Amino acid sequence: MRCFVSVELPEKAKEQLAGFQHQALKALSPYAKLKPVESQNLHLTLAFIGDLSGQEAEKAKKALRTVRQPRFPVIISSPGFFGPVHSPRVIFLKAISLELLEMSKKIHTALKTAKIPIKTQATKPHLTLFRIKHVIEPAQLAEEIKALSNSQFSLKHEVHSFELMKSTLTPGDPVYNIIEPFPLQ
Repeated sequence: MRCFVSVELPEKAKEQLAGFQHQALKALSPYAKLKPVESQNLHLTLAFIGDLSGQEAEKAKKALRTVRQPRFPVIISSPGFFGPVHSPRVIFLKAISLELLEMSKKIHTALKTAKIPIKTQATKPHLTLFRIKHVIEPAQLAEEIKALSNSQFSLKHEVHSFELMKSTLTPGDPVYNIIEPFPLQ
């Protein structure tokens, strides 16, 4: 099963994010063919693990249960992209919080200690808005993403838990299911 670790968001936050996503799609679509992440799938990604067997998933759950962290606030804002300027792959929003970075490191350490390989070691916590299918004008796309940073969009969220998630690929959009939630203290 394809697995990742995330922070799920409440519906109200997803609605606000979907509004910004709609605004961003209008601004960016002349420069790239974009696939928006469906609003029900919006989440903060902390680690993409990849394919796990049932036994490996059990080891991952056991490892993640050892992560201790108090609840904390996070600010979601400032768009960016992954990949080179001439062919970016993903447009995301940054998740700003020292506590989130600390928790992400703890999660990576716990999984590494349990010998669960993580596909995206260096990824910073983020919220994926779009997958980029084709770039039409790379330089202009990068400029528009930078311009969106000035839009003053900002969403504050109190993090109460993180989740081990399962991603099932379908012909349409992926379906995400919580394997196990891990409440914060």
